[in-house]
Amino acid sequence: MTANRKPYWHLGYLISTEGQPQLKARTCGFLSRLTGLLPRFFLSEGVSIINQPMNTVLVVEDSVPQREMITDLLKGSGLDVTVAGDGMEALESIQGTMPDVVVLDIVMPRMNGYEFCRRLKADPVTQNVPVVMCSSKGEEFDRYWGMKQGADAYIAKPFQPMELIGTVKQLLRG
Repeated sequence: MTANRKPYWHLGYLISTEGQPQLKARTCGFLSRLTGLLPRFFLSEGVSIINQPMNTVLVVEDSVPQREMITDLLKGSGLDVTVAGDGMEALESIQGTMPDVVVLDIVMPRMNGYEFCRRLKADPVTQNVPVVMCSSKGEEFDRYWGMKQGADAYIAKPFQPMELIGTVKQLLRG
């Protein structure tokens, strides 16, 4: 049997089994029970956590319940999440921390998602940040218009949780 030296991701952490493939399954079960305590533990000889920075997703959504639901989904899949209540707040947030992906509602106060996306894509510093428009505007024209504004993906609400997670993770892989 060849040694498995390839690290793998689990709950947002990169795990190294240092050539001990038999520990991989046992480690996953152990880590699942210790989610909040992971950085403090050295699991066993040859198994360690390589604490690498997680990808950051900016969730721009004016509805607090929707924002919390999307945030919980993304955090549960191992992503770091920052939030903004509208396009103006999102532009301010990006000045401090550049996200790896933006999940964006369309209908919001002060600045809607279309305008935010146009501004993001027009700026050379942020033009390569992928945008997922996630809106209750689910008609084909809405999807077309969102993509025309620079969105990289468009998901209509209500959506299946795995649809959002899969889309975000696919955009993170490039």
